Amino acid sequence: MPSSLPLNEIPLRRPHTILVYGKLVPNPAVRVPALDEEEVERHLSARIEPDRARSLGVLARRGLGQLWRALAKHRSLAIPPWARSADVRLRRLALLGGWHGDHDGDRATVNEFIGVDNAEMAEISAQAAADPDTAMLGHLGQRWYVQAPEDTIVLLAPSFTDEDRAAFAGLAVHVLTTQGGSVAIRRGIAESLIVLAVRGGSADLAHRVVREVMSQANLSLADVLTYLAEASPTAFLDAVRTGRLFSRAALELLAWPTEHFGGAVEALARMAAADPGSDQPDRPGASLAEIFEVTRPQTNASRPVRLRALKRMLRDQPEVARTLLLDLLRSARHGTIGTLHPTPLLRDWPIPGAPPPAETYAAFRDVAGLALDDLDDDPERFLALIPLSDNLPDDQRSGFVERLMSLSSSVDDEEMRRRLSEALRELIALHTDVGDAPWAMSADELAPFRRAADALAPSQPADQTFWLFGNRWPQPEGVTRRRSSAEYFTELSRLRAEAVARILASGGLDALVALADRTGNGDLIGAALAQSPSTEHDDVLLTWLSGDRPASRPDIAFEYFALRIRRGADYLDRTSDPTARARLLLARRDPENTDPGPEAAAVYWREFGVNGLGPEFTGVAKAAAGLISVGRFSAALDLIAMYAEQVDTPEVAVEAATACEGFVRSAEEDRRLSGYDLQIVVELLERHRDALGPHRVTEIELNLVPLLRYDARTPPIHARLAEDPAFFVELVEAAFRPEGSDETVDDPDQAARIRAISQVLRSWRRCPGTGPDGTIDAEALAAWVEEVRRRLSASGRLRLADGKIGAVLAFAEPDEDGSVPPLAVREVLEDADSDAMDSALLGRSLQPARGDVARRPGRRRSRTDAGRTLSGVRTSGRGLASVAADSPAAGRNV
Repeated sequence: MPSSLPLNEIPLRRPHTILVYGKLVPNPAVRVPALDEEEVERHLSARIEPDRARSLGVLARRGLGQLWRALAKHRSLAIPPWARSADVRLRRLALLGGWHGDHDGDRATVNEFIGVDNAEMAEISAQAAADPDTAMLGHLGQRWYVQAPEDTIVLLAPSFTDEDRAAFAGLAVHVLTTQGGSVAIRRGIAESLIVLAVRGGSADLAHRVVREVMSQANLSLADVLTYLAEASPTAFLDAVRTGRLFSRAALELLAWPTEHFGGAVEALARMAAADPGSDQPDRPGASLAEIFEVTRPQTNASRPVRLRALKRMLRDQPEVARTLLLDLLRSARHGTIGTLHPTPLLRDWPIPGAPPPAETYAAFRDVAGLALDDLDDDPERFLALIPLSDNLPDDQRSGFVERLMSLSSSVDDEEMRRRLSEALRELIALHTDVGDAPWAMSADELAPFRRAADALAPSQPADQTFWLFGNRWPQPEGVTRRRSSAEYFTELSRLRAEAVARILASGGLDALVALADRTGNGDLIGAALAQSPSTEHDDVLLTWLSGDRPASRPDIAFEYFALRIRRGADYLDRTSDPTARARLLLARRDPENTDPGPEAAAVYWREFGVNGLGPEFTGVAKAAAGLISVGRFSAALDLIAMYAEQVDTPEVAVEAATACEGFVRSAEEDRRLSGYDLQIVVELLERHRDALGPHRVTEIELNLVPLLRYDARTPPIHARLAEDPAFFVELVEAAFRPEGSDETVDDPDQAARIRAISQVLRSWRRCPGTGPDGTIDAEALAAWVEEVRRRLSASGRLRLADGKIGAVLAFAEPDEDGSVPPLAVREVLEDADSDAMDSALLGRSLQPARGDVARRPGRRRSRTDAGRTLSGVRTSGRGLASVAADSPAAGRNV
């Protein structure tokens, strides 16, 4: 909007979009980017010689004012008035860069630096921001800033005195090393340091300030470290070398130019060495991987410079360098997602680009060569490189496999031999499984890897076949890895059975137990053992069944007998041990037709699994009762929730109620049951409310409310609240203290109940006296309100009661003519004559998505139905009820 256009000339009957300029708007609707220097150069090069067009493009990116002055025939006319004769106050305001007028520390700093009081400071700032076209300052509220910091300091630099510079240096050190200033003044000062260093002819001053500030490094510098690094890279890196405060972002920035690349990556390597590690991606090791990335390095340093830096890192920080080399090989194999490193504010450090393909390939060979040279005879390093070796150049891959063959004669540790051979086996299986893929190695290329795997294979059968049991879904060579593939399961079962037979032959049952201890998958071993037709181990395995679980022996035995029993064998008559008999019964996996008996029942139901019973399972009530008998309330509710729709019977509902009651009582029970499952159970209880008893269902739901979802539905509680004033009074008195009381609640259970009651009352939408058809029985509503107010008045909670009553009255259905609130509610309001009730009703009525239109589907009232909507006008005398019924103004929706 032109500043010269009078407001009285703006057309009023048209829509307008008013754009308010602000440099520091937190969430702007429109962002105006800096001019693109290449685009400006392209437009100017038609009439201006190329070198000058290029320099003008750089000026345009820095600021339109600089371009304007460079192109002006009379440069003096393009200089703003304040720059021609700036006094000490304006010069120092320019150096400050920005401040916050509401911040006490900022005001004190600015006043001292400028040499004025608050009133004078306000006047000077206002004058400097007055001209809409050439103002030196701008502001958003009390956030003041220099409009164009670089342009301003460049214009004023010739007039800066030694006293100005010295005062600013002292101020900068003080503000940046203390906590007394706002972010606005700290970043304004830091940005001025950059401008002084790069464009203001004061690089030495910036260097001294950064050195002094970094010598006092502490956490207060976190918001300005990248600024300090750009203002004086050498001072910043010198401080970092002495072990002072690090900054990933600042070091990433300094890695861009070649002259600071070495110092930046050395500092990042030291950070990575001290990094405790985490799953977060923003780690110093990740920064190094992005900087050295072979396809798009985040640096302008050449390939030889990067290679020398990697060699130094291998010498000084070998573990960091090894991890980095693997990361680089991995990213070259799988590709990378574009990175976003900090960009310089003012320095002309080029944005790193993608090198040509030949350069990328040479860089990849450099990285692979360093990784191969560093292997020595360390098996762990070989192990880490095996999964990436298929992506190495042919000659380097061949050399790696040859060294693996040589390594086989020097590795004596059987566990290490197993890990190396398994890594090779996985690599071979991967390429065999996708043999048609363009990146897959051919059979001839895989042959050396096979020979290396055979040479490194451990001597014991349990180690040779560990991979079959250490992973529940291993990749056999030549078989597609699909869990739904019959071929996969058949081949896996065959391989495991053969492996168990070999282990059994070499080391007996003890060797199988040892393997189960190492893998934690005794059930896989037991199933494989059951494939053998021999029964010679049955008696021993029966004794294992009675052991405590989880443990390898009972796990092996259970799955062994489960498979044998499903094939028709029966072992119950061969043991009298209750635990063993319970597990044999569990192995049948037929709970509907199983009676564990009193002796075995405890173990049977403690170990009973609720998953995998099948969609046709009908023994829900029986199983739930058994689980409840051993205190497994969560498991019982989980089971009921799974089958609530298929088996919706009173018997199941009874067990669900019992499980819920036990669930809320139990302190030790695993209560990680989802709110969704609990909601299903609540709905089941509601469907069988009459059989269970309304009061019982209500109490159960009230106890479950804190565990339900945020949108929980508890219709029995809400129905009882609307029907029983004594119940409403009971809940209010339990959750809210009397007026004037300072009583507190320390008991956690009581506090949880209070939260539950509050949640129930907030979600209550059923007006007392409402019938099945939505109409209100005026006498029932009046009686309910009168009884509630009488009881809660006696307990000192009348005003609170009126607020709760008014809130629920807002949900009363309109009268047949559409009047809101309905006549029955208006009569209650007039009889009560309570400000609290009126305010609560009005407040709830105005809440979004809870208004009158939504309460009767299919009916939308006109916005001009006079006398049928709340007006929001509060009058004396007759109150809100009178206004809603009689006022002509009530026709306006609020």
